[in-house]
Amino acid sequence: MHDLRRFINRSLPNPFGGGMLLQRGEEIKALFSASLVQSGTRSRNGTLLLTNQRLIFRANQSFSSQGDLKLDLASLEAVTIEPSLAHGSGYSPALKVQLSPTRKLLLILSPSSAGEPSLDDVPALIVKLRELEGAEKVSIGATAAPLDFSWLTEFMKKGGYVLTTFNCPRCGAAVNLPEEGEVLKCEHCGSTVYAFDVIKRIKELMKERTSP
Repeated sequence: MHDLRRFINRSLPNPFGGGMLLQRGEEIKALFSASLVQSGTRSRNGTLLLTNQRLIFRANQSFSSQGDLKLDLASLEAVTIEPSLAHGSGYSPALKVQLSPTRKLLLILSPSSAGEPSLDDVPALIVKLRELEGAEKVSIGATAAPLDFSWLTEFMKKGGYVLTTFNCPRCGAAVNLPEEGEVLKCEHCGSTVYAFDVIKRIKELMKERTSP
């Protein structure tokens, strides 16, 4: 795996120039040739941009942003690796983007140039970019909570609580929380649970209890 900091700290030129408008503060961190595979439709070849805010897919021969697929990183339910996806005459590893319990996208990626992040780097890179954008740093009182189960464990202990399980956002089953790390797998449905999801839910519950 590459050192992710070199991707996080850089800003690539927009390959589409004025033909693709970025949001305020948005920077391109990685660029891939990609095939988008969606259930019930033919695969489409194009370009995938990973920015500090979004995943953006533009199909080949598309000259405007109207047909672009744009996904906010903060809205993604899970990003994992599909080890063997049937594609063409063979099988390829793919990036699996879970948008909801019933909707997913599969992307077969090829780095645009040497030194770009590998497929295995991408899920961790997305986690880090979300953290830096504030999606995984949830203010609890005056404290900024980092994306980490060890911080959560210590925070709860200081308040006199021991948090050992959390209901999976996808299937609702109770999953055991680790004492450290950033992500875990649901033992029941296999979906990924991020530490910031748990922290965010705790914050919501605290607000509900203190609201009049």
